[in-house]
Amino acid sequence: MNRNDVKELYFITPIENLSSIFKHGLLSHNKIKALAIPHKSIADDEVQKLRAKKVIPGGRGSSIITLICILTRVML
Repeated sequence: MNRNDVKELYFITPIENLSSIFKHGLLSHNKIKALAIPHKSIADDEVQKLRAKKVIPGGRGSSIITLICILTRVML
């Protein structure tokens, strides 16, 4: 995907997370846990568990959650 092809990008987060996002950028749930960054999650735990099990073909063992975060940072 070419960055110039992105016309709109929506990201929903609690306002409490904005200072952390400005400081650290958008991070995956795994990275937030690894860095012990306090945050408020609005994610559905059951959906997150399902996504964590999905492995991306050719993604060197990365989960779909990690890929979404990487794509978001690349496009911004």
